Amino acid sequence: MSYNTDKVTPGAQRIDVMQVDLGKCLHTYGSAPCAATGAAGSECVNSWESCQDAANYDETDNYQTVSICTPVSALPVGAGLIPFLKLVECDPGDITPEDGVGKVGSVTFKCIDAPHDDVGIDPYVSTRPTSALTRGTFWPRLRARWPHYQGRNARYYTGYVHAPFSLSNLRCRHYVVENLSGFGGKEGVTIKAKDPLQLADDKRSQFPKKSTGTLLTAMTDVSSHSTLDISTSNTTEYDLYPFEAISCVAMKDEVVQYTGTTIITGGVRLTGVTRSAPSPYVTTAQAHDIGDDVQKCAWWDDMSPPTILGYLLELGAAVPSAWIPVSTWETLYTTWLGSQTMTRLVVRPLGVSKQCGEVIQQSNSWGMWWQEVDQEFGYEVYRPAALGESVPVIDDDGSIVKGSLKLADDTDNLINDCVFYNGQIDPTKDDDDEANYLYAPNVIDAASVDSKEVGAYRTRKIYGTWHAATPAATIRRISERLITARASVPFVVTLELNRKDDDISTGDFIDLTTAGVRNLHGETKTIRMRVVKADYSGTNVKYTARQDFISDRFGLIAPDSLSGLTWADATDEQRLTYVFIANNAGYYSDGTPGKRIF
Repeated sequence: MSYNTDKVTPGAQRIDVMQVDLGKCLHTYGSAPCAATGAAGSECVNSWESCQDAANYDETDNYQTVSICTPVSALPVGAGLIPFLKLVECDPGDITPEDGVGKVGSVTFKCIDAPHDDVGIDPYVSTRPTSALTRGTFWPRLRARWPHYQGRNARYYTGYVHAPFSLSNLRCRHYVVENLSGFGGKEGVTIKAKDPLQLADDKRSQFPKKSTGTLLTAMTDVSSHSTLDISTSNTTEYDLYPFEAISCVAMKDEVVQYTGTTIITGGVRLTGVTRSAPSPYVTTAQAHDIGDDVQKCAWWDDMSPPTILGYLLELGAAVPSAWIPVSTWETLYTTWLGSQTMTRLVVRPLGVSKQCGEVIQQSNSWGMWWQEVDQEFGYEVYRPAALGESVPVIDDDGSIVKGSLKLADDTDNLINDCVFYNGQIDPTKDDDDEANYLYAPNVIDAASVDSKEVGAYRTRKIYGTWHAATPAATIRRISERLITARASVPFVVTLELNRKDDDISTGDFIDLTTAGVRNLHGETKTIRMRVVKADYSGTNVKYTARQDFISDRFGLIAPDSLSGLTWADATDEQRLTYVFIANNAGYYSDGTPGKRIF
């Protein structure tokens, strides 16, 4: 979406628009295939709740779009806008980098309630025996016609009224409707929508799903089986997932492998059964009775983190695949973190958000969040800005709204000691059972722990459930990168920018130059930061960003064309990008700490 704010017509009015897509039948009342036969004036309103011929109801890719806007004196004619929107409040999502999935963002629309003529809402308004203006107010009618609004797409447009008016000239952000309250009351109506990250909430979505099948054949603790028969009415629930070459089921604390399924009377048969957990896991064979639960497992075998995240969102949380740009994530991951993979056997239903958070934390990923404008999930890894990547400069004299900047130390996120448990033995045991891991390497930033710096251990324990078979060198590298990002206290900044600068988004780099950040000699110093939160709801845009140590302390090997370039002669951009040879103490000629190869 483009957003025309660079050249706003003097005197142009700002306008906010809320749109909600509600289900709407494709057919015309009483015309085939619709077989409803009511008299004129008794027609449905093409919603499911009002349908009089349920067998032929069809809303495939068809919507009743309700558009509510803020009152403006020059209300665009023919745009189908209803001027009932009085206030918009945003609670933007944010990220605590490398700690998991970001906070779900939300937007709240507060609307007035008043009579409405039903034009554009009721397709048969002209046949009704009485005017809609005499039949109550807008929102109670809408709620009665579309009571199942939860999960429907919502859009929030912000911009200015220009002639000719078009929503395409406003910035659009995408959400999912969560709740409607206050209809029929004097205070008006409140509609709350959240970003689609809520679909992965642990209370809403789990993966693998809870299986319904039970054992049809008794087993002893020593019996061997090439097949297992399961009683279930859902004959596909034990099918292999798209990412599995083999799969597993869990019965009590035992895991059994299988390679396929066939349908039998009353259920399914697992074929190619091996009575053991897949390597490197070990579980103990047990006796099982007819009627015991049989739970389908998820076997993530040597897979890249972005691919795992994509499947968790799509299969576990029913997120549309169009919102999950996995191929882009894969390119980003392999560019900066190589071919690092993960292996895990999940033996019981677990929250999708919990699993996504674990994958992010255990893979040097930076975070995952919803991008409201792009209408897709964002994903980033710990990395410096790429060559040619545009990094906006934010400074006191230019774009920062006066008096809005606040700097603080983010001491809560300091880590200088990481214990990374990995090589889980029995996947049926608790994740934090430390005795159930083969390895627990400990990586410490000695300089940070020293009394001249932090002077204390700030320890993080990671239970590496996704690293059943990861080489020790890879585990240490993950720990080292985590500590590199967290062993010093980072700055956190909140600031406001003029709305013309609102193309900066969560996950973007910024270069901040402000009087509050200086070097050892008192000179203004530019620090690279990464945006962790963006709030677009006010007159100005409010950002929160955190200092990015990866960009400061890592760099790329320079190309041959820059052979002989020294730190003293390099440009600021070259210093940020490339590795230069430091002295034996680890510093460049001007006292700047040296980098390490990324």
